[in-house]
Amino acid sequence: EEEDPEPYEAMLKIKTLKRGFGKPPIKGQIVTIHWTGYGKDGDVSSPFWKQDNFTFELGNSGFGMRALDEAPCAMKLGEKCVMQ
Repeated sequence: EEEDPEPYEAMLKIKTLKRGFGKPPIKGQIVTIHWTGYGKDGDVSSPFWKQDNFTFELGNSGFGMRALDEAPCAMKLGEKCVMQ
């Protein structure tokens, strides 16, 4: 039997720019996020993806991206951060 992989948020480098409040969401909860994707080099002058007001069930975004499905579990309402 395969072991569950390590939670993705544990593998991310997270820098909090603005602290949030309350409890973090849990898998299965409906969340709304704003996110911008940048290349691996961290060049913030040229985003390859930007999504405002993206609402989805946490853990089931439909994108197949672990960061999008799991990383918000490490955040609180109103929090703004950079994840690598």
